[in-house]
Amino acid sequence: MRVRRAFVLSVLTLCAFSAFAQTTASLTGIVTLDGRPYAGATVVVTSPSLQGERTAISGASGAYHFPALPPGQYTIKCKRDQLFAIATSATLELAQTTRADLQLISGSPDPVTVVGERYPAVYDPQVATTLRLDTVDRLPVQRNQLATAQLAPGVSANTLSNGVLSISGGPGYDNLVLINGVVVNENTRGQMRPMYVEDAIEETTVLTGAVSAEYGRFTGGVVNTITKSGGELWSGSVRDSLSNPSWSAQSPAREEREDHLNHVFEATLGGSISRDRLWLFTSGRWAKNDTARQTIAIPAGPGSVASTPISYTESNDQKRYEGKLTGRISASHSVVASYFGIDTTTDNSRFSNNIYDLASLTERDDPDSLAAIRFDGVFGPSILVEAQIARRTMGLSSGATTTDLIAGTVLMDRANSNTRFNSPSLCAICESEQRDNTDILLKAHAFVDRGLGTHDLVAGLDRFEEQHL
Repeated sequence: MRVRRAFVLSVLTLCAFSAFAQTTASLTGIVTLDGRPYAGATVVVTSPSLQGERTAISGASGAYHFPALPPGQYTIKCKRDQLFAIATSATLELAQTTRADLQLISGSPDPVTVVGERYPAVYDPQVATTLRLDTVDRLPVQRNQLATAQLAPGVSANTLSNGVLSISGGPGYDNLVLINGVVVNENTRGQMRPMYVEDAIEETTVLTGAVSAEYGRFTGGVVNTITKSGGELWSGSVRDSLSNPSWSAQSPAREEREDHLNHVFEATLGGSISRDRLWLFTSGRWAKNDTARQTIAIPAGPGSVASTPISYTESNDQKRYEGKLTGRISASHSVVASYFGIDTTTDNSRFSNNIYDLASLTERDDPDSLAAIRFDGVFGPSILVEAQIARRTMGLSSGATTTDLIAGTVLMDRANSNTRFNSPSLCAICESEQRDNTDILLKAHAFVDRGLGTHDLVAGLDRFEEQHL
């Protein structure tokens, strides 16, 4: 058994609100009156993504700050001397800070007018790209996390291993991949595990440079995805994606193509159990499909000719399911609990693309799960505390089903790209291989605006443990 632990302790003093949360977003700005900073204004934000409303008070330099807000479309209002301003709006993106400056115009008994200003592109040095599901869904690409991340500049799938990305030229195993704040990198190669239902994805943010220290434990980039949380109104979706091996053109090898219809069913459902108190979101995915495969031809030897490749069908049955509860304990305290599971079974599974015979095929069982509980609490006008406990499990059972020394030993032809034959790779009758991780995160923000500039002070502890059995 191999156990690896990582502790990240960070204390940051950051100007201009450059600290970020892994599952939320931040909103900041400056309130001015007749061009001068205005202190004591009450700023109120509401959103379909937020339970209830949140308020903040502008400080000595007119700055206000909302940390740990769910990403989404927000309405921003400002009160001054019992007058409500005309609302402005802003879109908050995952793991990023959005700035909306509010300009109050006096001299009229009518409600004060608020003018929202865009912040300049150089406001934050972090290099980030946010992609929402409704955008990706209209493009001719897959909707999964791996394909979505490749739409960001500086990201490439040209790597030695499948299921990893090169970000800004770095190796794939150096990246950090998150789903709802839980690390989903596979422990050995850093591959991205599909711990989501595609229709349930809300948005994905890819950080390719100048990444905040709070992420820790990596030297590449960050791919950060969150799923939906429901809302006040009940809504859902149903999708069926169809495919058929016979629809694929044959290669010059003329491999067989079965005429069999494959389905990938997806469904989501979410809504309010208690108004502004408790939201429920669930999703599921069932994919049962057959894929036409072929073995490699055995090369010709002295006095013999090359063999004919053998066609076979690989059958995959995978079920994914998710449940998430979002609860509002009080006006400034919230809890999110989520669970996701995958059950995958494969018949005629192959360890490598290069095999000579059907004896190299096996059955494979890969159960995965992740669970997380997250707490966000605002204490007083300027202190935010975040805490999360998360665990991801991954099992692997595949390979030979016999202990016979001859029949249970895989052979490799080193003269032909290590093509395998005689027996499946790995050991199906051994104890299931486990690749798990556990993460405990505690973080505190303190927003300071007392006339000497605005600062977001952040201190945190992240204990990450990874096990490979």
